[in-house]
Amino acid sequence: MQNVKHKAQHLLAPALLLLLLFGVLLRGIDDRYLRADEGHSFESTSGSVWDVIQAQARDVHAPAYFLVLYAWERVVGDDDEYTARLLSALIALLTLALTYRLGRRWFGGMWPGLATLLAAGLSAYFFAYALEIRPYPLLMLTGAFSMTLFDRWLEGGTPRQAAIYGVGVALMLWTHYFGALLAGLQGLYVLAGKDTRPRWRQGLLAAGMALALWLPWLPVFVAQVRHEGQIAAEASGLALGKAGSALPTTPETVGRFVELATNGQPVPVILILLAGAVLLWRVRRWRLAAWWAVGMPLLVFPVNLVVPIYDPRYLSPLAPGLGLWVGAALAALAGRALGRWKGAGQGIALVALALVLLPGIALGAPDEYPLRAYLRQLEDAFRPGDILYFDRAGFGGVLTYQYRRYAPWVIDRIYAADPTASDPNNSLIQPLAPMDLPRCFWFVTSNWFEAGVQERFRALEAGHPVLQVIGEDDRYLFQRMCAPPLEHPQHFGDVLRFWGAEVELPEEDRITLRLWWDVIEAPAADYSFGLYLLDEAGGMQAQRDGPIQDYWGRGVIQTSQLQPGGYYIDLRDLVLPADLPPGRYTLALAVYRPWDGVRLPAPGGAAEDTLPLESLMLE
Repeated sequence: MQNVKHKAQHLLAPALLLLLLFGVLLRGIDDRYLRADEGHSFESTSGSVWDVIQAQARDVHAPAYFLVLYAWERVVGDDDEYTARLLSALIALLTLALTYRLGRRWFGGMWPGLATLLAAGLSAYFFAYALEIRPYPLLMLTGAFSMTLFDRWLEGGTPRQAAIYGVGVALMLWTHYFGALLAGLQGLYVLAGKDTRPRWRQGLLAAGMALALWLPWLPVFVAQVRHEGQIAAEASGLALGKAGSALPTTPETVGRFVELATNGQPVPVILILLAGAVLLWRVRRWRLAAWWAVGMPLLVFPVNLVVPIYDPRYLSPLAPGLGLWVGAALAALAGRALGRWKGAGQGIALVALALVLLPGIALGAPDEYPLRAYLRQLEDAFRPGDILYFDRAGFGGVLTYQYRRYAPWVIDRIYAADPTASDPNNSLIQPLAPMDLPRCFWFVTSNWFEAGVQERFRALEAGHPVLQVIGEDDRYLFQRMCAPPLEHPQHFGDVLRFWGAEVELPEEDRITLRLWWDVIEAPAADYSFGLYLLDEAGGMQAQRDGPIQDYWGRGVIQTSQLQPGGYYIDLRDLVLPADLPPGRYTLALAVYRPWDGVRLPAPGGAAEDTLPLESLMLE
């Protein structure tokens, strides 16, 4: 009974810590926005199982993660960004559980296991890829699983364990080809050992098992390598590597890697690592953890000088190893410094580690544009008659998922002057010449600072001023542009030209209008505008007088300040009386001289001094 109680106590602490780290992952889901490659994940899992496999064969990936995502979607629902990230979070939780088991096994007890669990779970490197809708969460899991099997093989040394370890290597390869890097590190670790001859014979057995299990995909892999080689040859002349996505080995690239690996705290984290190297040097499995943490960058960065292969996500399997090194070092430091108080001291050390790492975990949140938030705003702002008008390179097939999910009202109203320039494979975009644009449209671009984009925008803006903006100019930008309501102006005297009114339905106790004006030349006097609500007998029930209240937030504009060559929009609220009876009413407009009340002649003849705007039924 006492033994059961002891085991329960040892399970409770890691279970609670895993639950807290899972909460951190769930909180991170809301802060993530879909990036382009993640859109590909949804596209490639939208058909049958065979379609999923073919999609990866045409691309450059192994199929395991996409098959897992396909099965998950059939259980919880198709194409849901949150639930897809939830799958990644659950996979990441399994990775953390394996990391805890390795830390406890390698470094002697629950406290080192908890420290390694916390260090891995709060690692910005881990957090960066644990929530991706891409293979990287599964790659970290299969990497940790492979290392677990590798450790058992090293410990037991039997052919059976070697064969099982080969299965783990095959799982990595079926998940992502860069899993071969971790397998290579494991092979180098064996080479550096003392009893290499019997290990190598069993290592060949493990390699044969991995190759046999991966063999069905090998022809696809060879074809993908050739295709990527052609792309690389066109880019750099060397028919190897990932020319399209690889980053160069420069001080800036290495610095960003170190910043991500240390949560933006390189000095304290590196000091912890160095202290761990001193204290744990004789612990055999510490050497394996250290090699796991730093071996991949030590191999990749030099090779990357010649063959472009480096991207930080490709090295994501190192995250559990980094957590093992940091956590074990911290546990050893606490135990050495605090002596007989080491139990309580290790608890304090865990809190200290969390305080060091937690502020920097946000470095693992990719800086992607918040298109989901923009589209939700667009869905609310989109009005009958509006369309989306995409500039060149403004759309992309990988974004189709987000438009369908977050702005379904607009999905059949997407146009471009040249759809093939935006996305040659996207059937959602319909052709529309600039001269055929409706009165109101949303000019959409993700390349706002390109000179050609702004030139095309200015040409449209001359007749369609911007009324609303969603997004950011350095990311995705939606600008609602409208021509005046009237095709031809109506004249108040020979002073002002009225281009029509936009009336919003009554909201609570008021009616909101946008009145469009321009002038041929600047008026000499300051006129006042009167907006009236008239009942069926012509009696005035409400009014709002005064100069232009500028729609764009420039405050009050007197008519003597108006300049030709642009539109002025008067944003005017008409407050309704509380005791207004239901019935039909008419909105009317007049322009008058405020010093004597004389009205300018209104459109419709010299005898008219008031222009009816719209008839409303108010209830």
